Amino acid sequence: MDAWRRSWIMIVLAVCLGGLAIRASTESSGTLVELPDGSHPTLTSKAAAIGTIPQVRVLLGSVARPVWKLRIDGPYRLLAPDGWRVVGQGERLGETELSATNDGLRIGELKLRERRLKIEVATSGSLWVNQRRYRGQLSLVRQEDGRVSAINSLEVEPYVASVVNGEMPGEFPPAARQALAIAARTYVLYQMKARGAARDFDVYDNTRSQVYQGMEMIDAQGRRLAVETADSRRVAEDTRGIVLLYQGRLFCPYYGAVCGGHTGRGSDQFRDAAPPLVGVPCDGCRDAPRYRWQVETASEPIAARLSAYLERTGRAVGVIQSIEATNPADGRLGEVTVTGERGSAIVSTLTLREEGVGPRELPSPYFALSWRPPQVAIQGRGWGHCVGLCQWGARGKAIAGSDCAAILMHYYPGATLSVAQ
Repeated sequence: MDAWRRSWIMIVLAVCLGGLAIRASTESSGTLVELPDGSHPTLTSKAAAIGTIPQVRVLLGSVARPVWKLRIDGPYRLLAPDGWRVVGQGERLGETELSATNDGLRIGELKLRERRLKIEVATSGSLWVNQRRYRGQLSLVRQEDGRVSAINSLEVEPYVASVVNGEMPGEFPPAARQALAIAARTYVLYQMKARGAARDFDVYDNTRSQVYQGMEMIDAQGRRLAVETADSRRVAEDTRGIVLLYQGRLFCPYYGAVCGGHTGRGSDQFRDAAPPLVGVPCDGCRDAPRYRWQVETASEPIAARLSAYLERTGRAVGVIQSIEATNPADGRLGEVTVTGERGSAIVSTLTLREEGVGPRELPSPYFALSWRPPQVAIQGRGWGHCVGLCQWGARGKAIAGSDCAAILMHYYPGATLSVAQ
């Protein structure tokens, strides 16, 4: 690395590690802030995206849908992919339904024999989809089943500004939000590289990837609520371009809400888990929701579902007589011993959560249980998959005085910070 490049990285990292440490968050009301009519959150001129990084493509709604509601507050063009031919345009578009036809797409009364369209707006931020306002452009893809995928393309830094608020409360300390911004930026750039241009989109807009809700939304009461805020844009700007690397390469920096005292070993849950996801102690999330939790439920449905799963996977044990789960303290997944009339089998607590109980019923895969038919008591820790950065743990470390680099190096040991190319 030449001296100029090294100096530039040090300057940018100095902003991350020191510059924001003296700032206090100006917003304490949470992620969503009500906006007066006619106001528009905007990025400063400094916050233009890094030109060498392509735009991120986000699948809105995380699934294709039969109908979308579309509104455009300014000039727009409809472009067909064969050379980006203009097939429609207007000065603005009132709220209109978007759906599929037998051989193409319909926007209001306009029927187009195109299975793919790009909506190009003159002003970023004039695009509304299902009561949410988005920066960038919109692509539409008619699927074979007649549903339509809506894909928002935008620059990475505004995307990060939205994700910071979608994933972490606005009142968390600046250093914790900086750390999340760097992890979120690394995550999306990793996914963009992993998926490649041949796929229609890079990431989902929910927890399947990262929570992205655009610029603002209109709630059921008709209130306009900011998703991006001045604070989240500042966090994105002050960490601009900074990413996590392992041995010089991007990796997938999984993160979760609450680890419950020890982050999980990534290789137990994710095929692409990099060495920094080893699982580390965490002393910052003790006052978090679901740091510890307990669930009591009926044992019979769990036994039936787990018995069917074991039979499907060639490990049938017959009628289940007992289930015992242990929760190691070092971040490894626990083991579940299932004993039936024809033998026993061992599965992980992750498998029991997904196949026997249901992920919505158990906050995390880290738990022990007491099998006492007709009931079962499950005692666990954490919320989410618990791998990588613990958001509540980052909060606790920031309150204790850690900067964003120290937070990241704790949760991703062996990683380094650099500037995206």
